[in-house]
Amino acid sequence: LINAIAPFGGYKQSGIGRELGTYGFDEYTQIKHIHVAVAPRKSKFWYDLVLD
Repeated sequence: LINAIAPFGGYKQSGIGRELGTYGFDEYTQIKHIHVAVAPRKSKFWYDLVLD
């Protein structure tokens, strides 16, 4: 019986292993925040600072 929320699973030749499931997947992942500006800017911010 495979349970996806079990932290460890399998014993010897069961075919399940110790790294399947959500807990095993979480050990190999990390959160990364990405920001993408979808609206075009009218001017560059450094251009306004230099010429004002």
